[in-house]
Amino acid sequence: MMNHREKPFRQALWMEIKALDAGQTNNYPKGSLRSVAQALLFRAADGDIAAIREVADRIDGKVPQAIGGSDELAPQHITVSWRETPGDADA
Repeated sequence: MMNHREKPFRQALWMEIKALDAGQTNNYPKGSLRSVAQALLFRAADGDIAAIREVADRIDGKVPQAIGGSDELAPQHITVSWRETPGDADA
């Protein structure tokens, strides 16, 4: 039984990273989680920036995005105003 906190693709990536570090490449069934993880790692190793980012996000977790109010990013202020134009009140 799988723990709800476990992430199968992350685990597949780790297994493939360890296998590749040991010099092992395997032929998995097309479409299997391990074959997808291996393909992603090969693309990342070839310099594909999107693949590199995906591997990093899966392994380290996505970097939280600031929405304002931090030391680096001031709070955002929005001012909305309007006025009625002649004839709008009659509509």
